[in-house]
Amino acid sequence: MNKAEAAALSIIKSRKTDAELRAAELLDALREDPVFSQIEAERDILRFGIAKLKSKNTDFGHLKEKYEEAEKNFLSYLSSKNLKPEELLPQYACKKCGDTGFVRGRLCECVRQLAYKTLKNNCRALITSIDDFTKIDYTFVPEASRAAYKGAADILDRFLHRNGQSRISVIGLSGKQGTGKTFLLSVLANAMMKSCATVLFYNSVQLNEIFLRYHLAPVEEKEDIFEPLTEADFLVIDDLGAENLIKNVTETYLYELLVFRADKLTGFTSNMNAIQLLERYGHRIASRLCSKENSFIIHLDGKDLRFKNE
Repeated sequence: MNKAEAAALSIIKSRKTDAELRAAELLDALREDPVFSQIEAERDILRFGIAKLKSKNTDFGHLKEKYEEAEKNFLSYLSSKNLKPEELLPQYACKKCGDTGFVRGRLCECVRQLAYKTLKNNCRALITSIDDFTKIDYTFVPEASRAAYKGAADILDRFLHRNGQSRISVIGLSGKQGTGKTFLLSVLANAMMKSCATVLFYNSVQLNEIFLRYHLAPVEEKEDIFEPLTEADFLVIDDLGAENLIKNVTETYLYELLVFRADKLTGFTSNMNAIQLLERYGHRIASRLCSKENSFIIHLDGKDLRFKNE
């Protein structure tokens, strides 16, 4: 169970407690009426008596008829209050697991769904809701570039299904503006969130602002600012190279971030190639972004997909 699933499980367990508390409060309120208390007590005494006789394989005698009458009175009272019998029981959000979060010892699907929903809400920069590379409609790509673009998507899809069994820690998509780089990494991010991986998706300007805030923050606040960047299962830096370089900030903390994320997956898109990244950020950063051992760079070429195809 990862952090996102653990957080979702905690919420679901709180729902269970809340549902049980609401049911208990309703029952307590009804029991303030002595008429209800008497009707409930008579029914429960008869139910207990029948259960006791049943365990001894003894004939119920007239108890069954008396119990049926008591149950009828109980239901009639509830009806007079516009209540149904099931409303006296906890109304769990998930009928499969009863808001325990588990079904036959396995994590319930409701936990994964809540984790995914929470992750999506925390990652609003994504430009598509597609979470499966097989669902992409490639007709938006000019025919001349379609095969190459689909090939790039297939590479990312294969990487996704390696289940972490890869030495690659950086995935980069380079190419001219508007060639669909952000879209492909958005699909990858969605697919990973569907598996409850924690994802952060920032453009380089936003990330630079976080670096500056971290740089200026008091020591006691720094960890809260930087830790989410280092701990996310997948961090995407969109349009790397578009940000203004801030002295003692941009390069310093970008390098520090890449070092801390050496065992996690980082993605980036950029209009720059490897040589241009080297010239802009220097060898230390470029070597981590474009490492032969730990990086996989895909180059996308073609026309700007944001313009209507002729």
